[in-house]
Parts: sequence; structure tokens; C-alpha cells
Amino acid sequence: MKFQLLNFNSSENKFMRGVLMLKNRYVHIMFAFTVLLIAFFIYKNISKTYEVSPILKKNNYKICILKNGETVDETIEKGIIEALNSSGYKKGKNLTIEIIKCSGIKEEQKKQVRNLIKSDKDLIITIGPEMTEAITTQTDKVPVVAIGVSDIYVKKHAQNKYNLTGVLKNDLILQELNTINRIVPIKNIGIVYNTNNQNSINRLKYMKEVLNKQFNINILDIEFINMNNFIEKIGKIKDKTDAIYIPENEIYYSYFDKIIKKLNDEKIPVISDGAVMVEKGALLSVTAENYRMGFDGGLLAAKLLDGNIIPCELSFKNETDPDIFINMAEAKKLKLKIPSDIWQKARKMYLYEGQSAN
Repeated sequence: MKFQLLNFNSSENKFMRGVLMLKNRYVHIMFAFTVLLIAFFIYKNISKTYEVSPILKKNNYKICILKNGETVDETIEKGIIEALNSSGYKKGKNLTIEIIKCSGIKEEQKKQVRNLIKSDKDLIITIGPEMTEAITTQTDKVPVVAIGVSDIYVKKHAQNKYNLTGVLKNDLILQELNTINRIVPIKNIGIVYNTNNQNSINRLKYMKEVLNKQFNINILDIEFINMNNFIEKIGKIKDKTDAIYIPENEIYYSYFDKIIKKLNDEKIPVISDGAVMVEKGALLSVTAENYRMGFDGGLLAAKLLDGNIIPCELSFKNETDPDIFINMAEAKKLKLKIPSDIWQKARKMYLYEGQSAN
């Protein structure tokens, strides 16, 4: 076997050597370009992370509490303000607080939100998922503390929202049904929802999943379009349901007195999401206490006002000790007896019209 030595001085081999050098140079150029491209995207993501900045020290901080205009309960705001006071942020001294009751009309709501963002607030506190979504879809720069949003909402809408933290109000439908089942045995339950509200639709889907796993209960969908439509639907199902569940939603607040009157006239027990709805005539609610949620939200706001931290660095606070609210006047009208352990634990409304425990 003979081996032939390559002569790199020949014109052919010089050409091959040139090709190899060009290939190597091309590889180096592509490698450098790839590194620069990766660096660009890393820089872009880092810069996105810091679209929201720690709040700067100042003599007077401007914050806003944004709530739905139909919500009459003010205990959340009370909790927020008292938590801020306890942390050294006092209204009229080093803090200016604006409370905005947002319109339920979408176009008017968008206008209010745009004006709020332009007002150069240091921090915005939102109450409920509707107000939280209205703000966080419009700004990534203003720190936001959301109060009363569910874990489902956070997982779906709050990813990569570096300007958002808050207090969770997780769904307690299992505890509500366990409680109501001991007062009124339930085989069929109606759930009210609104097709024009995505949060309401998501809530209905979630509740169906949960109830199908945990209870052998037949679920009746009750679409709420308007009051006349609702009355018609109740007339059709009044003999088919043992109770009706009405989620907390600003759409129902404006009609709630009429809704509850119709259901009470039909002797249908109502389970609701909040103490205000129990006060207005619902039978029962198992819910996170509003003042406590507000206070915890106020503490988160105070930490952000202290500076050196942005919202995503503060974990969402989870309310794990719910309260039971029972309308004793409704229990009496429906001729229901309250088990003694529920009686002892519950916050009883209109007790003077009610009855003693078993």
C-alpha cells in the first residue's frame, strides 16, 4: 500500500485549505451570532421583569383602591386602611387614598381605568377579579395588590405579571355544600351564571368539575340574562332543585334584592359567596372574612410602599380560615334546624328572629 503526501504548496491544496478556513470562519461567525441572539432575548426578558420598579421613598404616597360600584360592603377597605395605619402609612399624613367605584358598563369602566393609570399612582389595590383584570391588562408598570382573587384566576391570568401580588379568596364550594347538606339534604342544585362574563363561565365549569368528583349531585345551569329571563327559568325548575347557588359577582348585585325575593317566595334555599348576600336574604355562605382579607392586603401594600421590593417578590397570601354566615330569619322561614356545632361556629345574622340549635 502506498501513501501519498499532500503537497499544500500545490494550487489545488491551497484552494482546499482556503475552503477549510472559510468554513471555520463561517462556523465562528454563526456561533457568535447565536450567542448575541441568546443574549438579546435574555436582555429583553430581564428588561421586561423590571418594567415595574420598587416604589421610591417620598413624603406622601398616592394610592388607589379600585372596587366595583355595585359592592356595598366596605369592610375590605376598612381592613386595608387599618393595616396601612398599623404599618405607619396614615391618610392625611404621608398617604393619599382615592377610592374609585368602577362602573359596571364596560366602556365606562375602560375609561375610568385609563384615567386611573394616567393619574400616576404609586400603587393600586383592586378588589375582586373583575377590577384586577381591568387594571393588569392595561399596565405592567404600576404595582398592584389584588384582593379576593382565586387561585384559578392567578394561574390563568397572573403568569408573568411582575407588578401583581395579593390575597387569594379560594373557592369554598365544598365546605359550603358540606355545611348546607347537614341543614338541607341536597340531590339537585341550581348554579347561576352569566354568559356575558368569562369569569362566571369559568366558575361554573370549575364547580361542575369539583362537584362531580366529590358529590353525587345533579347540577342545573341557570343562565342569568336579565330579571325577566331569570324569573322564567326559576318557574321551570322550582320543583326540581333543593337549593340555588349564587356566586359573588357584580352583575347579580344590582338585581340581588329582586332575585332573593323571587327565590324566598318559592321557598328555595340560597347559598351565596359573601356575607353581604346573606345579609340581603341568602341562607348561608362559607367565605373568607372580608375585613381579614383587606387587612392582609393592606400589609402587602405597606411592604411595597417600604420600597426595595416589587410585587412578584411577595407571595400571594392564602386565606385558609373561612367564616360561616347564616341568616337565621331565613332558616326560620324555611323551617330549618341548625346542627349545634354549626350553630356554635357560625356568625348568625338576625338571630333575634331565629331559633335555638338542636
